[in-house]
Amino acid sequence: MDSLWTYCAFLAALAVLVRGEEGSAASQVSHDLVMKLLNHLAEKRDPLVRPDLNATNLDVTLGVKHLTLDERYSTISVNAWIKMEWRDTRLAWADTEEFKPIMMMHLESGWYWKPDFTLKNSLAGKAATLQDSSAQLLVYPDGRVTWTPSAMLESFCDLDLRRWPFEQHACTLQFGSWTLDRDELTYDKVKVHLEFPGQTGEYVVDRVIIDQDLMVEQSIDSGSQEYDQVDFIFLVHREPGTYRAIIFTPAAVVIILCLSTFWLPPRAGEKVVLGGVNAMLICFFLIYFAHSLPILTDQTPFIVMFYSASLYLVSVSLVASVLVLNISRQPHAAKLPWALMSVLTGPCGRALLLTGYIEQIMGMDVGPCRGRAGSRRQEEVPVVMHEELTETLTFGQRQGDAAGPQEQGESGRASRATGEIACRSVNPNMDWLLLGAAIDRVLFVVYSLLFVCLAIAFHL
Repeated sequence: MDSLWTYCAFLAALAVLVRGEEGSAASQVSHDLVMKLLNHLAEKRDPLVRPDLNATNLDVTLGVKHLTLDERYSTISVNAWIKMEWRDTRLAWADTEEFKPIMMMHLESGWYWKPDFTLKNSLAGKAATLQDSSAQLLVYPDGRVTWTPSAMLESFCDLDLRRWPFEQHACTLQFGSWTLDRDELTYDKVKVHLEFPGQTGEYVVDRVIIDQDLMVEQSIDSGSQEYDQVDFIFLVHREPGTYRAIIFTPAAVVIILCLSTFWLPPRAGEKVVLGGVNAMLICFFLIYFAHSLPILTDQTPFIVMFYSASLYLVSVSLVASVLVLNISRQPHAAKLPWALMSVLTGPCGRALLLTGYIEQIMGMDVGPCRGRAGSRRQEEVPVVMHEELTETLTFGQRQGDAAGPQEQGESGRASRATGEIACRSVNPNMDWLLLGAAIDRVLFVVYSLLFVCLAIAFHL
């Protein structure tokens, strides 16, 4: 023990500066004087007893080197140093004329009293004391003591992930003493110092709020004790540039792909393919969120809710696409009801941009059926396939060429009747094709409104 004390004294002597009475340049203090002061202070040292009977006032400065936030585990990690200053009259030598040349001393921190200043909400619990063997006590002649240990602080953080990844998080480091109540230890000046410009990794520290007016009451048997506490509240947010590119841009693509399926032709099988690809894209993002974010019972991020709702909508659009394909491709013996057809071919259908389909059905296209749509909707028309119509028309023309005038007249009337049937029986599947296109257009309008409502509800 004596050799260790001598070695520490020798190190302290090397670090001590002396100021001359006339303000001359600093000179090395003699080894004997330093050893004599060390022996003088050693007589008063006791690491278990506070300096005074009154409360010890502690000044605290938290210096943050680096900060990391782990949202998946709701933890914050801070690489920091903590500068603490207090007054210990037992270590003062200003009144001793012999030691006045010594302006400061470095003492081993383990041999003298230090405040019980602990990160109370640490992941390590009560074991998270600020012990740093390399941090010595810096003592001044008036008994002012400075201790600056470094520490890796880790604590839980109550995160609000509903607005992830744009939410501003408030993470708190709660410091205080486990053993010294407010009659024994109080906090005077509390400051914080950031050693980085504000941005650390993907996070930006907006500001740090210091709350030192807290008092924690703990019951001891029949009575109670009050403990002062210092809270450092870090308000941090993430820089969203990368997340806008990898999360929110695909959200816009999901919306565009879903709405695009309603503009493909009703008979196009690509509608199902496009919807399936869109559903797979959403599933991939939901799996990514499951691995990136914690599963919280009361805080589902809005972006996850948006993708989940979009998956439901895309699934319904797939079912609607299959229905439209069946309506458009399956042969139908009967036409649509007259009331429904009148709605689809009226102003409502034209508002849905179905003019092209309406013109084909109503005979507006160029050909022998032009202008015959007026009376065509008044009667049921048998289904005549294209091959049968061709054979009927060809046979009527041959008969008209070979017959006489009277027979040619009857043949002409038969040809016109056959042509009328052909015009009035332009495949009735066109009516159902119009219905399929109308379903697509109506779903486009409905889905557009739904996606707008989702974007507003989830603040995308």
